[in-house]
This record gives sequence, C-alpha cells and structure tokens, in this order.
Amino acid sequence: MTPTFDGQERRRASINGLPGWAQIVSVLGFPIVVAMILLGVFVGYVPSPLLAGVSDLQSQMRSHTSAEWERVRMLRVLCRHQAIAFKQNADDCDMDGRGR
Repeated sequence: MTPTFDGQERRRASINGLPGWAQIVSVLGFPIVVAMILLGVFVGYVPSPLLAGVSDLQSQMRSHTSAEWERVRMLRVLCRHQAIAFKQNADDCDMDGRGR
C-alpha cells in the first residue's frame, strides 16, 4: 500500500528537492517575486543589471581620456623643443586654434 500525502505534507515533499530560489518562487508566486525584484532595483537595494556596466564604462572612458591628454601634452613638449631647435615659432605647437 502506498502512503498518501495530503495538504501540507504533499507540498513539503515537492518543495524539498528544489533549490532555494525555486522554493521562494514556489511559496510566494512568480508575479510577487518579480515585483519584489523590480522594487528592489527601483529603490536601490538590488543593483540593476542594465546599469552595472555603466560605471565600468565611465571609468574606462576617464582613464582613456586622461591617457590621451598625457599624449597630447607630450607631443606639445616635443613640438616646442623641435621648434626651438629649428628656430621656428613655438606657438605653432598649440592645438587650441591659435597656431596655424
């Protein structure tokens, strides 16, 4: 004779083999879990997967921009030294539109 499970026992037997997140979803229900996750993202408790890469991208852009400005400064110095060596106008090395 097979044992019969009624009510709470049947539910407990079917939930025990599931992972933790699946147990939570099965107890609360899918719409409630989705609403809680969206509320957590909106309030700021849960990091947004859409905005996770934005801060990385911004930091990479800042480092790239600072590296480019360092290269520009180095090229200006080299240009000024060459201008002095060849007796030319060192103001032509400025890249802000005042030179040629």
